[in-house]
Amino acid sequence: MIAIFPSIATPQATPVIFCSATPQLMKRSGNALANPSISPDGKNTAEAKFSDLIGHWADEAVLYLNEKGIVNGVGNGYFLPDENVTRAEFAAMLVKLGKIDEKNVRIFSDVSESDWFGGVVGAAYSAEIIKGDGTLFFPNRNITREDICVMLERLLNYLGTETDAEQAVFGDNDEISEYARGAVSKMAAAGITVGYENMFRPKASATRAEAAMMVYRAYKLLKG
Repeated sequence: MIAIFPSIATPQATPVIFCSATPQLMKRSGNALANPSISPDGKNTAEAKFSDLIGHWADEAVLYLNEKGIVNGVGNGYFLPDENVTRAEFAAMLVKLGKIDEKNVRIFSDVSESDWFGGVVGAAYSAEIIKGDGTLFFPNRNITREDICVMLERLLNYLGTETDAEQAVFGDNDEISEYARGAVSKMAAAGITVGYENMFRPKASATRAEAAMMVYRAYKLLKG
């Protein structure tokens, strides 16, 4: 089995992506989704919902996914678009995107059924979206850009959507892990992921805005 994730976990604070909380890095306390805030004219706008999204390049994607119940802010009118996303949080996004029923099954030794992400990790594993290293999932570690592509490709396959296998051309192609090269190429060919001035930055931790944008593009692809 090819291990997708590193073998050593690094403890860290977890940025909340799906529950109401104060706008700092903190442990997630639940998985409740709040209803979108609506402006006086009936629209879910950055001004009405998230003050730190006004003028942000990802505002449209975040607000769209928020309306669909796939992502939420951290409370008090904040989304924190430039904070990182953990593997558990991204798994939750994909489970909601794919409308996959949560499953509280013990697969990984570092994921408990009592964890807020226990059900979504079980669902993602059952749908073969995640594999971990066979024993650990490292749910609180920040997810990398290349692993986002791997998980998105698996979700699309699970939902019956094939993507082209064109070779992506980035200046740092050699830095992309072998297990992720095909997925990165497919997600780039589908327009789901893009680089930064011809660099993909595969090992960089994805931000909440980047994750939302890629999920948004995948959602659009699924809807045709």
